[in-house]
Amino acid sequence: MLFLHRNLRPPQLILCLVLGGAVLAGLLAPAARCQDNGENLLTTTELRALERENAMWRLVRPDESVEENIARFGAAGFTPEEVAALQPRLAAMWDVPVERNFGWLHEDTVRQIREIDRQFIGRMRAVRLYAATGIRPGGKSPGSVSSLTRLWRGAVFTVLDYDEIAEFRLMNSSSAREVGQWVEGLKLSDDELRTLFEWQREFAGTHGATPPGSGSQPAWWRQEQLDQWQRIRELLGDERFAVYLSRASVRFGQMQQALVRSGDPGAKGALDLWWLRQGYEAARSNRNPVVRREDELKAETRAHALAVLGAERLANYVTDQDGRWLVTPVRQRRAQAASDRP
Repeated sequence: MLFLHRNLRPPQLILCLVLGGAVLAGLLAPAARCQDNGENLLTTTELRALERENAMWRLVRPDESVEENIARFGAAGFTPEEVAALQPRLAAMWDVPVERNFGWLHEDTVRQIREIDRQFIGRMRAVRLYAATGIRPGGKSPGSVSSLTRLWRGAVFTVLDYDEIAEFRLMNSSSAREVGQWVEGLKLSDDELRTLFEWQREFAGTHGATPPGSGSQPAWWRQEQLDQWQRIRELLGDERFAVYLSRASVRFGQMQQALVRSGDPGAKGALDLWWLRQGYEAARSNRNPVVRREDELKAETRAHALAVLGAERLANYVTDQDGRWLVTPVRQRRAQAASDRP
């Protein structure tokens, strides 16, 4: 039930009831804030513009494209200025991205799924239109986004057998979407892509989803992640895996950029140094100070880094902010030297 403000005068009340729909919802809040002097918050020109905008929304057909709906506005006598003002909102509402990985599904099955998608895209537009304006296309309630999503998924599964459902779920899982961002642009076979999806889903199910950076994760988790990356490196090779890892790990991406500035050692050199760094950080966190000192561990690590990068690249890298992990601070060196004196 609607409760209109008691200060609304009869002409205002009649106008609100006549407009209805999406415009009514927009008018009630301003009208409720009318001052006691009866001053109108909307001019006659503004009310007329709202009426015409509401009339355009009522012409919209969710099963047609933006261009077809825009053409209908023009044919109905709306001005180019009115159409131009509405077009960006219509385009945003009409954009329903559908990203599918079909794997080994037969082309006939793919064709059926695409047809289902086409039908449900129109229904999703109707849901959005109703949510934004209160307009029911065809006079029927289009439902909610969540209910329509369930119906959409169910409709797709009706055209798949048991094995096809398993393939479709894997290829369109959250793990697949995540990995898809990391391998974008890389040349991968279907078997390689499916293997990456399976490994990521298995890892996420066992250890939890991969976070943006693993530095704050416990040592055991970081080791599991490193083992996961090692087998992906073996699957893809150094060149492709370096691209993959630069997207999956912010820290590796930063280190790789620093190495490029220091005299690019190539994919293998960057990856070897990354593994060396992970081993150093693990040993440092697990180090027994009585058995092994920090300077000894760092000196050993730096010797391995020299073998990986060469003298010139290493000298350049340690001057970069990212390479400071290989440098012992002066204060620490002095303290260690003092402790060595008899």
